[in-house]
Amino acid sequence: MQGNGFRDRIQDFQSAGVRVIGVSLDSVEDNRAFQQAQGYSFALWSDINRSMSLNFGAVEDANASYARRLTFVIGPDGIVEQAEVTKNISSQADALLQFLDS
Repeated sequence: MQGNGFRDRIQDFQSAGVRVIGVSLDSVEDNRAFQQAQGYSFALWSDINRSMSLNFGAVEDANASYARRLTFVIGPDGIVEQAEVTKNISSQADALLQFLDS
């Protein structure tokens, strides 16, 4: 549901100059199949060694089976402008667009 919200509002993100990237612990092959099945036009990166997820606090250790759902807004200068635990996956994209408009 979370990814579908971004898929459905991708034009709004692009109009705002935002590049959407999803990150998953799944393999490249699994992510590619999921991306195609869901019709995602945004990047879906595979973090199978959990290095990105560890650095961003989405997992506790490199053996984690699941990652926390986190959302980051990173500015053009590479600085994190917003970081939050995703509370409502079905409205995440809408909430993020409201933040970007403010």
